[in-house]
Amino acid sequence: MAQGLGEVNDEDIKEFIEYFKDELPDPDHHPLKVIWLMKWYQSIVMRNRNDNNNRH
Repeated sequence: MAQGLGEVNDEDIKEFIEYFKDELPDPDHHPLKVIWLMKWYQSIVMRNRNDNNNRH
């Protein structure tokens, strides 16, 4: 799943799964969608979280 996603650790993947909960598609059936969602998660959610942490 982490192909082409840059630095992704186990904690990032755990938070990604928790963020989407039951909305996350099965990666075996929809691998491109899961990769796209992870890239979106990294570019929006993780970036905003890091920006907020750097402000405090």
